Amino acid sequence: MLERRHDVLAPTLPGHAGGPPLTGELSDALLADAVERAMDEAGFATAHLAGNSLGGFVALQLAARGRAGACPGRRLGRGRQIVQGHAGWSLHHDARTAA
Repeated sequence: MLERRHDVLAPTLPGHAGGPPLTGELSDALLADAVERAMDEAGFATAHLAGNSLGGFVALQLAARGRAGACPGRRLGRGRQIVQGHAGWSLHHDARTAA
């Protein structure tokens, strides 16, 4: 339904069923790097991001990189984003200290 009014990019994460194989050293940034490449290839400078569990963690990493038009979580003012982690994934980002 979103496709009727919006451009939609729904990449499958590397290492997940139907996605590309994992390459390189496994790190926090590996999956966000892959999604960022997919965004670049599709011509998306920023996007409204959504993700569940690990996908939410990846969305937060992309938001920290300035690639998000919107991101799941709760705004607490002064650039702070706090998100309740799922399955052990969480990211606490303070935009005041970001480079």
